[in-house]
Amino acid sequence: MKKALGFLLLAGLLSVTDANAQIEKEIINYVDTTEQLVKNGKRLLVDRLLANDYEKANEVVHYLQDLKETKNYPAFNYKEDLFLSLLLHDWLYFDELAKNIKLIFKNTVFEDPYDIADILRKEVEFQASALDSTANNASLDPSLKSLIHVFCYLLSAEKIDEQWNKELNAHAKIDPNKTYQDFIDLFLPDRYARMSTSYTFGANYVYPTSTLNDYFKPAVGFNMSWDFAINRIYTSLNLDVSTFRARHPFVASTTNGPAVFLENDPFNNLNYALQAGYLLVRSKRFHVAPFVSLGGSNLVSNIYQDTEDDDKEMTVYNSFAPGLGLHTECLLFKYNSAQSYNGEMSGYISLRFDAGTNFTINDPSGMEGDNMYARLSCAFGFGDF
Repeated sequence: MKKALGFLLLAGLLSVTDANAQIEKEIINYVDTTEQLVKNGKRLLVDRLLANDYEKANEVVHYLQDLKETKNYPAFNYKEDLFLSLLLHDWLYFDELAKNIKLIFKNTVFEDPYDIADILRKEVEFQASALDSTANNASLDPSLKSLIHVFCYLLSAEKIDEQWNKELNAHAKIDPNKTYQDFIDLFLPDRYARMSTSYTFGANYVYPTSTLNDYFKPAVGFNMSWDFAINRIYTSLNLDVSTFRARHPFVASTTNGPAVFLENDPFNNLNYALQAGYLLVRSKRFHVAPFVSLGGSNLVSNIYQDTEDDDKEMTVYNSFAPGLGLHTECLLFKYNSAQSYNGEMSGYISLRFDAGTNFTINDPSGMEGDNMYARLSCAFGFGDF
């Protein structure tokens, strides 16, 4: 009984193996003639386009497009159809593709085995100006002419910059009904945003006002910040460190009783803030932005060497410190650095000058006053100045 059962199992395994081998052989020998026809047709199409034989190219395109109806095999993907419609001056087909992009994307379910979109794109780039002129002289709806112009500009432009925004704005005026908005949103690049970030290091000058000025001399210290700008919006995380010196000897109250301070005794001044402003001027070489700041400020004596005596130090203020100021920045030079994966990255070095006032809200020592300041620093930035 066991021998019979083993024989049956072995026979079953052999039959499955034979069946798999047979299927494998059939798959290897199977040739999809339609797919091969499309590949050959695309090769011929590219050859005729490069030879400027547009009559023959048009015949090849229409033949391959007919396969979608006769054999349910779409020969071209969306990009290929789009570029071909321009090269062959089939403006109405371009119009159809642009208007129905959502539906076409939704119904695209296969990967093109032989993609010639990049080859066609280069040919459109080469002819962009002529294609734009031909479409503009054709009897077409103004909104369609405008879209073709925008698309040709995109393909011929070296980079996306503020001119791209102007092209989109001009099209929006010609096409207020947003006939091709889906195409613009799904296929074209986003609007250009002028962005930059920088790290700054430099010096500051702090001038105390009111009663503070009676007790302390102006100070020179260190400043650093991290700045970020997008279009006209300017922000900065800023840190100022300086040391005030006593103008003359004085006696003050501390948590440990009266303390005597001598002339030139040091007081550490720290100010940190988030600045936000609007770039009134953002040219290629110069920035001007008024700003408001929110942060904190403290001024504490520093006369004891031992950290265990920190509680004996005098806190002049430790306060919330809003402020107002003006930010200016001048470009010194720009550079491009090679990147392994993303091509080139632009950078710049600039000179930054800020001036303003931080308002001290809480003065527990009774020494009232605010801090006026000026900062001069060098900025190391990345992006579009």
